[in-house]
Amino acid sequence: MLNEKSSSSRLNRLRTLSMSPEILHTCISPEGSALKTASYKSSIPVTTSLQRLGAFGERDPMTLHMLGLHGSGYAKMAIQNADLILALGARLYDRVTGNIPKFAPKARLAVSPKNVNKVVEATIPVIGDCAESLELLLPLTKVTKRPEWLSQIQAWKEIYPFQAFNQSGNEMILPQVFIERLSDAVEPLKERTIITTGVGQHQMWASQHFRWRQPKTMITSGGLGTMGYGLSAAIGAKIARPNALVIDIDEDASFNMTISELLTASQFGIDVKVVLLNNEEQGMVTHLQTVYFNKRFCHSNNLNPDFVEAARAMEIHAESCSRIDDADNRFQWPLETLGPALLEVKVAQKALSLPMVASVRGLDEFQFYAH
Repeated sequence: MLNEKSSSSRLNRLRTLSMSPEILHTCISPEGSALKTASYKSSIPVTTSLQRLGAFGERDPMTLHMLGLHGSGYAKMAIQNADLILALGARLYDRVTGNIPKFAPKARLAVSPKNVNKVVEATIPVIGDCAESLELLLPLTKVTKRPEWLSQIQAWKEIYPFQAFNQSGNEMILPQVFIERLSDAVEPLKERTIITTGVGQHQMWASQHFRWRQPKTMITSGGLGTMGYGLSAAIGAKIARPNALVIDIDEDASFNMTISELLTASQFGIDVKVVLLNNEEQGMVTHLQTVYFNKRFCHSNNLNPDFVEAARAMEIHAESCSRIDDADNRFQWPLETLGPALLEVKVAQKALSLPMVASVRGLDEFQFYAH
């Protein structure tokens, strides 16, 4: 087992020799200036896990957004072609790596403590606090330019944008579009905005199409698959941070699990906002039946209540929209409403959660929207 200082020194020598390095950030710290300094000083782009969205600002040109089975195409391509990966706090489990033997075939890895050699063999394990280890590394770091690598990264961004889905020929609201508009609407408020999600396609769409700028602003159950988590988590977050704007981005199947928690928000005046994407189906199940079973759909449609009337019965402000031309008039409504509010957004059915890495595939063998 290596101590922090000697490990950091060895890692710095390895990083100096690297032509195409990558930072995979999944730990609680470091965030902000130290991580950004490391990225820019060494010309190393940064990708994050689902649970660390916002630790590196997603408007920054060095960001690759989220990695993983539903992460960005350019993050996947960068990891698979990197010759060095600095995995800060990374668990490197199969939802991040895809097929493990195919993961990052060109890379040497520097991995942090408890997951050392657990799934992926580390070249240099750095045992220590993420923030402290990175601070030890910064003084050893020389300014390094990697124009060819960053140019290749930019090319992948242009080939595999999240916005590549078909946005025409459908009067129904596309969930990806609505989340992007919601992200734009709260842009001035993102320093105090917290997003929670349930489990399903909306969880992936939120992680892909909302632009995260602040750490610790995404609250989701991750790989636990806890349907119904979004509303309960939103209530807890609002109690913990009463001055925050707390929005639960949810979907009908997941939301149905804990809809009764609207009574808690109503009774105690907990000012949470629910944006409910309603496609009247278990979206992720439908997605998987589309991808793996040639659209042979089975037991994936929902019989839902009237969400607006149900919310109003619990003394929650509630509205609904169902067409694209309604969206611009409606997506600001919950943000301007005092007290707990629910906006039902009736979205197109059978929308896919892409990019996606199928079973037994490597990260760079992902499914993408047809060009």
